[in-house]
Amino acid sequence: MQIYLAIYLFWAFMAMAARKRSHSMVLAALFALFVAMFAGTRDEVGCDFRAYALRFEYLYQGLDWWEGMWMTEGGFNLLNILMRDMGFGINAVFMAAAAIYAACMLRFSTLAPRPLAWMVVAFPILVLQLGMSGVRQALATAFLMLAYHAFVQRRTWWVLGWIVVASLFHQSAIILLPIAALARRQVSLKRLIVATIILSPLAGWLIGERLQVYNDRYVDQIYGENSADGAWFRYAILMVPFLLLEWKRKLVRDAFPDLFPLLRLCSLIGFSLLAAGLVSSVALHRMVFYVLPVSLLALCCVSRVVFARGQSARFGMLLPFLMYGLYISVWFMLSAHSASCYVPYRSWLL
Repeated sequence: MQIYLAIYLFWAFMAMAARKRSHSMVLAALFALFVAMFAGTRDEVGCDFRAYALRFEYLYQGLDWWEGMWMTEGGFNLLNILMRDMGFGINAVFMAAAAIYAACMLRFSTLAPRPLAWMVVAFPILVLQLGMSGVRQALATAFLMLAYHAFVQRRTWWVLGWIVVASLFHQSAIILLPIAALARRQVSLKRLIVATIILSPLAGWLIGERLQVYNDRYVDQIYGENSADGAWFRYAILMVPFLLLEWKRKLVRDAFPDLFPLLRLCSLIGFSLLAAGLVSSVALHRMVFYVLPVSLLALCCVSRVVFARGQSARFGMLLPFLMYGLYISVWFMLSAHSASCYVPYRSWLL
């Protein structure tokens, strides 16, 4: 636990010390490089490590590029085959995945008032719990961050394209396809519902047979009870910034007019996830990761708006770090998952 908490506290201090946005951006780039090395060189760390090592050893050895591309989640298959053909092993797959993930995080962080602040508060969940324990969904989330960035720029086709790319690493990401229809329109619950109704058949077609697999596994649970411990807790963490956003909607819209449509869209998605959670905690678990980057962005924005003057401004700057510092501490103290998968940290560089 100590090494992870020390990393978080060090970079949180650096984020608070970087008062100018330009300084924060430079430090964010350094932190992204650190994340790529820290997550990419892990050795027997993360609950996904052995599973992906076995997958690399047995699934990809006789597979060619064409076969890999047309298998489920072909993007991840091609990444493995590329590393194999270059003569590397599973460590290279993790290194490449971590580099892509860190680069996409850095790109998304440019939307935040202070990029390093967003990167640091993303560390406990997006780096440790996702990036170092679920490579396929982490890569899908990475490309969704690029889709969100394109959404702010009102580039509809780029939003659509990045969502499709994300689905090549984890097919569940295609469920966010309807947001592409709102990239150049005013965001509202009514428009979101209409876009979902119109584009859901296309999303279902792109998922293909995997849709039945998801239904069997997460809804009917024909393979046995399937639940995600902690999904509801992470959902509560996800929703705190969105609740503040809805409370101070006008102030946030006036302060961040370019970001507000994305923040509002993901706030509406966040509230709708309550229904998904009632059906399956695993579905909620996956969707929380997809929306969390924007929740963290909302937290960074709302804390600046709600606590804008005098001593309260200092509290507003500290709030995101306090919130996720408490989260990472409680998680390591109470979660058996964290102790079994992350302690001790090992790197093949050391």
